[in-house]
Amino acid sequence: MVLCGDDHEQKKEDIQAMKTTRKKQHNWNIEVLCEDEKRREYAEEIKIQIEKENIEGKSIDESWEHIRASIEESAKKRIGRKRNEARKEWYNENCSERVLAKKKASGIKNKEGKVIEEEREYRKIWADYFKELLFDKETNELPVEIQEDGIEIFKELLFDKETNELPVEIQEDGIEIQEPTWEEVK
Repeated sequence: MVLCGDDHEQKKEDIQAMKTTRKKQHNWNIEVLCEDEKRREYAEEIKIQIEKENIEGKSIDESWEHIRASIEESAKKRIGRKRNEARKEWYNENCSERVLAKKKASGIKNKEGKVIEEEREYRKIWADYFKELLFDKETNELPVEIQEDGIEIFKELLFDKETNELPVEIQEDGIEIQEPTWEEVK
């Protein structure tokens, strides 16, 4: 903090503003440079851009600014910017369907004030999802790890601590998941 007579508040604000300002960084698509041909084209483009203007006899700052601008211009032409891609591999169509069903069910529940068909659909979608997660797709049985370690560990994971009940019934043909009530879903 710099204090300069009566205007110390102004100086303090100026210094804070200087600290927080940053130039926007560009995300270049550098994967393009893995190809030899593209890498050569980019290097040639940089040479052409730098040779457009003679930097001899100029100050270091001016020379650097020209070189930096040349590299940036070449990158725009030959590399291109990286597009922002969705990084949510886990958020697939299945997940989207469940989220939409939840939003739909909760919205209608709030307006009508009673249990309606969309809520039942929502619970069915979640039950199908858990079945899909728990059962082996080929054998349609519980995974071997759960069978070997004992079903008690599995029960413990799903045991409802408030009601002291299991939300699943274990049957001979597999697991049937009970639909949760609307209050449990909230």
